[in-house]
Amino acid sequence: MNPRGLCREVTGPEDEETLRFGARQVLQGEQTVEQCGRHDLDGAEAEVEQRSATLRAAALSVRNGLHGCCPRTSMFHVKHRRSGTLDPGSRVPAWIAIANQKGGVGKTTTAINLGASLAAADCRVLLVDADPQSNATSGLGHAADGSHPTLYDVLIERAGIGEAILSTAFAGLDLLPSDRDLAGANVELATLADRALRLSRQRRSLPAGYDFVLVDCPPSLDLLTLNALAAADTLLVPMQCEYFAMEGVSALLQTMDSVRATLNPRLHLEGLVFTMFDGRTSLSRQVAAELRGHFGSSVLETVVPRNIRLAEAASHGIPALQYDVRCKGATAYLALAREMLKRRRQQLPAHDHAA
Repeated sequence: MNPRGLCREVTGPEDEETLRFGARQVLQGEQTVEQCGRHDLDGAEAEVEQRSATLRAAALSVRNGLHGCCPRTSMFHVKHRRSGTLDPGSRVPAWIAIANQKGGVGKTTTAINLGASLAAADCRVLLVDADPQSNATSGLGHAADGSHPTLYDVLIERAGIGEAILSTAFAGLDLLPSDRDLAGANVELATLADRALRLSRQRRSLPAGYDFVLVDCPPSLDLLTLNALAAADTLLVPMQCEYFAMEGVSALLQTMDSVRATLNPRLHLEGLVFTMFDGRTSLSRQVAAELRGHFGSSVLETVVPRNIRLAEAASHGIPALQYDVRCKGATAYLALAREMLKRRRQQLPAHDHAA
């Protein structure tokens, strides 16, 4: 696409949105303000400067909570990573499975936007799309068209994990894509003795340098989810505040306990996060209060509200942080990243002592 075509005289709402899109391309590094036509240069400069300043402030806000939080990592590592003085192999990435067998609770939205928020804090993040629907793949701007190795190829050992990783438009956030062929993995792996450990075995082959690996699971407790739990260090559960969701979470936590007892003793709960929250309804507030009373500190303080910008960003193939950093959804995921990093910083001494 020619970026010059994105900048022209603003004559109405559609043209205003075109200019906003052009400004976003500047933030993505695909063009400079000078490439825009002179007739709207002032408006483009103002838009870009405002968004750039907001993005820098948001990233700094997350980064301020980063020191000592990444697994085996500190801000010293982040600052020296670019200069090449740090051996990337010295960092051990934290694998987080994002799962809930109930569909439509915001798993993929959480995976994409949490990953972008962590990347904004100078963490290097890999998002693994383990859902045959491939929404995380398309939500990060890649087509699930079979033109590139995917997680399916990795699980059946037709390709290595490093061969399948793609970069995204958001710096620091990479993608291991999926396509519809992944649905066949449940059948093809069913007869194999190591069917639940295929992804876990790939941990050793992961290219060095990642701080976090986020696995976006399908809305079911099948072999794909089982592989994710067997490979993960922690489980993050997005959930809506409704009564049916409570039953689903209980079943998922029972599965986590079974995986921990038989396949992955290091697996523990990262937390539960409320998504698509509507504080105007008494039902949402009531269910949230009951869940916090039942699960206690396992429920993260950050609440992700319903926000149309999150859906709009996905339709453009970019995270909300890149689409509109000032929207409530992007702000919530920045806060979620900050809270998770803070918790890891507090838990790190205990984990190091145990090791």
